[in-house]
Amino acid sequence: MGGGSDSRWQGRRMSRRSILKGGLALGLAATGLEGFARPQHDAAAGPAQGGAFTASMFLDPNNLDPAGVTYVSAVAVLMNVVEPLVEVDQAGKVHPRLATSWKLSPDQREWTFTLREGVAFHDGTPFNADAVKFSFDRILDPATKSQTGLSEIGPFQSSTVIDARTVKLTFKEPYAPFLFNASDVVLGIVSPAAVKKYGQDFSQNPVGTGPYVFKDWVRNDHVALVRNDKYVTTSALVAHKGPAYLDQLTFRIIPEDQTRLDTLRSGEADFIYRIPAVNLASVQGDPKYRVFKNMYAGDPVMFLINRQLFPTDDLAVAQAMQFAVDKTVITKIGTANTSPVAWGPLKPVVWGYNPAVEKLYRHDPAKARELLEAAGWKVGPDGIRVKGGRACRMVCAVKTDPVTVSMLEAMQGMFKSVGIALEIQTMALPASEELGRQGKSNMTFMEWRGIDPDILTVHFHSKNIGGWNMGHFKNAQVDQLLDTARATLDEQKRLDMYHRVQMIIMEQAATLPLFNLLQIDGAKASVQGMRYDVYHYYPEWYDVREG
Repeated sequence: MGGGSDSRWQGRRMSRRSILKGGLALGLAATGLEGFARPQHDAAAGPAQGGAFTASMFLDPNNLDPAGVTYVSAVAVLMNVVEPLVEVDQAGKVHPRLATSWKLSPDQREWTFTLREGVAFHDGTPFNADAVKFSFDRILDPATKSQTGLSEIGPFQSSTVIDARTVKLTFKEPYAPFLFNASDVVLGIVSPAAVKKYGQDFSQNPVGTGPYVFKDWVRNDHVALVRNDKYVTTSALVAHKGPAYLDQLTFRIIPEDQTRLDTLRSGEADFIYRIPAVNLASVQGDPKYRVFKNMYAGDPVMFLINRQLFPTDDLAVAQAMQFAVDKTVITKIGTANTSPVAWGPLKPVVWGYNPAVEKLYRHDPAKARELLEAAGWKVGPDGIRVKGGRACRMVCAVKTDPVTVSMLEAMQGMFKSVGIALEIQTMALPASEELGRQGKSNMTFMEWRGIDPDILTVHFHSKNIGGWNMGHFKNAQVDQLLDTARATLDEQKRLDMYHRVQMIIMEQAATLPLFNLLQIDGAKASVQGMRYDVYHYYPEWYDVREG
């Protein structure tokens, strides 16, 4: 779609003013629904309970313990089983969920939540303050092996039960993203009794308070949920109260794009995640189907560049990579031109996005060669540049995925044209991520969801080297700005800091952004009650029914 920011998405950046100056400052739960579109049903039709529903997804969950999940597929399942303390609507307002109200202490370090009464976990045990304390405290326990959960609780220190309906969460310092993060199922509340019962196997037996109960999980085949007939509606954003409409919700695991699409066309599936871009026009033009396009909030599709591994430890090489890659070509390969080109480490739908990053790099192979020459990289007899007797050869460990590999093969040619060699090593996704954590890959594939610019901490703060900072990026100024920004509740001050962080990240070429991926899903035309969560990524199934 060419360079620059896509103006269609600017109006969807989330305003924090109502939260930072209202919800946070006053410590009160928002109750309005302005700007939020409820799913619409035909009231005359009456209840439509019953039926089985199948959704085909592209990736098997890594586990089903909310504190330990790292894959979006696990979140897509768990958000039906486990509920968070609060939820956020499409206008960026925070609403009650398992908590009915909350307040923030004057020093902005203590959050006190009043909890909903009459709610029980699927195992029959009561939801209460002890369960909230248990769920947050276990994220800090190394045995839980939490990664995403740890990144979302930030400087969380401890929790205190005031009484059965009141719990206090204490942080080492103010943490501005917390209330938004508390809407994520990763920080959802689980049954302490179930965790104790299943032990390490809880990751295959999740128990929450949500509208669906976990039934079974067959690895690389499906995850099945059944309706919770005793469900107490906790959301103000839904179209009906009481149990969900569907008897059973099954997620089929089908990584192959065309096979996944075939399940929709054959009627085996009612919904599929990620319609193959090359098939979008045919699905969109068929009245038997509905198409949902969402620019979900988070990072773009990008490759983190390892700034501590030869030869990308040389800034000239990392910057030359930015100029060498023709992103319009890569976007065509990766999305069939359904998504816009990306220029920075955040999508433009994320509050705090800095459009100034769009001016730093453009496709300019001559500029790439100039940078490399000036840094002492001389072209060798095989066309690959050499410096200090070492050739400019990179390695990229990447998941075995035809589209991703095709993008890399195109980039391989673009890099070679300026004198950089790229070796592509394909393997299972967990293996490629592990090599990234170990610092053995010059480029690590990444995309991430998030509605707060604090997600930059996940990939670019030095404390996360060995975790999700797979580019091993270490910059003292970035660390300081990220730490200060997350501890600052003043909106304008936070904005200024995140703008500066994005510029430093790109000036230091810590990542190679490619495109701002649109999530394009498909469903039978008869499916009703569809809506998406605040990330614009996950369908909400509670109101869904067949027409």
